[in-house]
Amino acid sequence: MKALAFDVYGTLVDVNALEPALNGIVPRPREFLAEWRSKQLEYSFLLGLMGRYQTFSEVTSRALEFCCTKSPIVLGDRERGALLRGWQELPAFPDAVPALTALTGRLVLATLTNMDPAGAREVLAHAGLAKFFQQQMSVDEVRTFKPDPAVYHHAAKRLRLEPKDVGLVSSNPFDVMGAKAAGLTAIWVHRSNVPLDPLDLAPDIEVKDLTGLPRLL
Repeated sequence: MKALAFDVYGTLVDVNALEPALNGIVPRPREFLAEWRSKQLEYSFLLGLMGRYQTFSEVTSRALEFCCTKSPIVLGDRERGALLRGWQELPAFPDAVPALTALTGRLVLATLTNMDPAGAREVLAHAGLAKFFQQQMSVDEVRTFKPDPAVYHHAAKRLRLEPKDVGLVSSNPFDVMGAKAAGLTAIWVHRSNVPLDPLDLAPDIEVKDLTGLPRLL
C-alpha cells in the first residue's frame, strides 16, 4: 500500500455531534438525526443509480426537508441555515489527529468524500485536519456518489496508483464494500456494533478506531 484515502463523515469527524443543535427544535433529536443521515445517504444512492447528480450539500438540504415534512416540523430560515451549517462544523474524533500524525510521512494521505470540494475543505479546516492531507478528493469530480466504482477508480487515478495500492479508510460499510469491489484495499473503522452486510465483500483490514491503524500498516 502506498496511499490512504480517508472518508470524512463518520470516519474523521463525528456526525453525532450535530445532535445538540437539534435540541429544542425537534422532539426526538437523536432519532431525527439518524433519519436525516439515513435519507442523506439514501438520496445519494438513488441519484447515483439514476445518473442525476446533485451536490451533497443539496442532498443534505433535501433530506432535511423530508424529515421536517414527516415530523412535521416547520423551520425558520435561520434555524434551517444553522442546522445545515452544522454539517460543516463537526469536530474530529479524538483518535483522528494521533492516527494521522503517526501515519504522516509513511504513506500519501488523502481524503475521498461525497461532499463537494468547497464543503470538504471547510469541514477539514474546521476540524483541524486539513494539514495532514496531500490531496482532497471529491465525488464531484466524477458526478456520482460512493459506492459507484467510478469514484474509487478516479481516486486511484488521481493518486497515480493502481487501485490495489490505495487503502480506503471508512467507518461506513457501504463505502468499505464499494472500495473492496473496485479493487482497493478496504479498511473498515468499525466504530459501532453494527455488523457488516453479508455481501461477500469483507474488508482487508478492520480496526475499532483509527488509533489501531498505524500499528497494522
